[in-house]
Amino acid sequence: MKKKFLLAISVLLCNFVFAQISFSELGDRAGLGVVYRENTGNLINLINIGDGYIVRYRDMLNQKAYSAAVKISKGFNTSIDLIEINEGTKEDFETILKPKLVNLFFYTDMGMRQKLPSSFVTTKEDLFSGKIIKSGLVDFFIPITNLIWEKDEDGTILTECIQFGVLSPDELPYFLNSADIPEPIIRHMNKVKPKDSVKVEYNNFELQLPKNYILDSNYYILPDTTKRDSMIYAEDVSLKEYGYKDFYTYILGDILSASMNGCVVPTSFKMEKIGSAICVTYNVISYDYWELNTLKICLFSDDGENFDILRINGYSSFIEKNIDMINKIIETAKVKK
Repeated sequence: MKKKFLLAISVLLCNFVFAQISFSELGDRAGLGVVYRENTGNLINLINIGDGYIVRYRDMLNQKAYSAAVKISKGFNTSIDLIEINEGTKEDFETILKPKLVNLFFYTDMGMRQKLPSSFVTTKEDLFSGKIIKSGLVDFFIPITNLIWEKDEDGTILTECIQFGVLSPDELPYFLNSADIPEPIIRHMNKVKPKDSVKVEYNNFELQLPKNYILDSNYYILPDTTKRDSMIYAEDVSLKEYGYKDFYTYILGDILSASMNGCVVPTSFKMEKIGSAICVTYNVISYDYWELNTLKICLFSDDGENFDILRINGYSSFIEKNIDMINKIIETAKVKK
């Protein structure tokens, strides 16, 4: 997922937008890929290539790989049909690849997919005893499978989504051979001592901002730190104008756009109400510096169709240590009538 392909991918997303699509359609389109890591260290890569999918399973200990092109049809029970073998044999597909795929889709089968976009946990029970043996966390923002993780009865993670995002055709070989995600660099940041707040009019908002913040290139920043430590930005979005069928499509589109510049951390996603806004927060490991950043998007709306959006982005360490100050800015924000 390299930065040089951003232009082509941006055009791809724009085509999605003007097609008036929903989050479920946007989340399983050509060019979307997802990577899972098992507790053994083995990796499962799955990508939508338009007329099918490519799945690749890598046995990291034995340095073996198995891959195939498949057709996946989502229904009450997801069906998986072989198109062609790329690595390994047909027997490898039947005994290794297909069972892995069946397991990834198990947690949204049997009608559970209808519960999306709500986040939920599905359980897998022993047929004889009825005892819960596995569970899976499902959410709308994970492409293709919607599965974040699978755990055993003791709470140990067995399979976990570690990366997802938008790919160009040129990136396909890189994606299918990508290694595990390195640990992000965590920059040490200090807690800010907020000065007295002052009311400022910023785009469609009235904000109560500490005097520490200054306006720079239409962003509010803290001059005593680098511009990337904490930036506040405002914009407005009409779902109808931008071609989104629902609020969740906008959120997913934002996350997929972020995936072009970095690795989104699936388990960091959080949606909450702060003041009169619905806020979505997630972390991204930047590809440029492998630093951990936090993106917070707060949406204000009276009708559920038109949104005034307040964005607060910055280094995760900064956001975490100054979350009280940031939440106060959101809680006191008002949309100008």
